[in-house]
Order: sequence, then structure tokens, then C-alpha cells
Amino acid sequence: METKNMVIEYLTDLQDFAFIEYDGTIITNKPISVEDILELEKQFNNGKIFPKALRELLFLAGSSCKLLDYSIFSSQREIQESIIEDLKNDGLEMKRPYYVLEIYDAGSTFYFVYLDEGDNPIVYVAKNEYEKLEFIKIADSLSAFLSNLIKSNKEDIERKNDYLKFLEDERERDLQKTPETVYSIIKKWIKAIYNKKS
Repeated sequence: METKNMVIEYLTDLQDFAFIEYDGTIITNKPISVEDILELEKQFNNGKIFPKALRELLFLAGSSCKLLDYSIFSSQREIQESIIEDLKNDGLEMKRPYYVLEIYDAGSTFYFVYLDEGDNPIVYVAKNEYEKLEFIKIADSLSAFLSNLIKSNKEDIERKNDYLKFLEDERERDLQKTPETVYSIIKKWIKAIYNKKS
């Protein structure tokens, strides 16, 4: 699917995704420009082109993505520089070119892709504990990683809607209760408790 200046090949799920808040507000992702992506490639990949799926992610949601936590940072550049600085302060370095997708726990945990693993790279989580890095593969590809997050989000919304429907049904049942039905419910409840004890 083609969007202004970029054909979306891997992240069509993300392109069609809008996050629904609990109050029903729909929030869409916010992109960064192709020019901004070129600057990031220059700074963090020696001018080489990023993997296609990563370029699509930045183009669709590089400024704001409801599926990923960009933390307190106001730009992609700040996210990358923060991790580079944190690792440097701990005497650590990642030998292969990489790109940080998301940061947790004040930088001690971050999700990333290597920039030399093809157009739809594997997603890893890095844990910086006791000044030692541990890497765990969490998705076979960036597109699979984001599709799983979208699926989880949709399931959360369905659970929320089911719960709201349950509350609405309960409210409706409460309105229909008369003193006689309330008395009957209490009587059955007491009988059930008495039978359990005996």
C-alpha cells in the first residue's frame, strides 16, 4: 500500500491501526518525515538505509506510537542517544549496528533490532543488569512483533467492552428488581450458605 513518499509493505497492520482509549477516544499514530528518517540513518547507521520494516515504523509512528513506549523522549534521536550514553556509562557497547524501539525501567531494559538482519529484522529485548547485557529474542520479525501488540490491544478492548456490557446488564437487572425478588434472592442465598455448612 502506498502512502506519501513510502510504500508500506510490511506494516500494513500498523498503518490501519488506531488506538482506542478507555473513554472511546480514538488516537492515531504520528509519523516522522522521510527527511527525518534519512537523518537518523546518517547518524545511527553510517548513512546506510535502515531495514524496510523499521523505515515503515518510523514513517507511520516515529513521533508517537500507542503500541510502543517512547518514554520521556521527544524524538527518535534522543531515544537512541540515551541508550548509547547509558551503555557507555556502564562500560558496555553493542558491536553490531542496532536501533532501539522502546525503553523501560529508565533504560535498563530496551527492545531493539539489529540493522544488519534484513528488511524485517528479529526483535530482541536487552537487559542491562549489573553492568552486563543479556539479549533475548522476542519476535521473529518487526512486523510480527507489532502485529502481536495490535492483537493484544484489540483483545484488551474486547475484554473492556464485555465488562461494560456486563455492568450495563447488571444495572438493568437491578432496575427490574422488586422487594419480592430481592427477598427471594436473599432467601436462596441464605439457604445455599446453610446447606454448605451442614
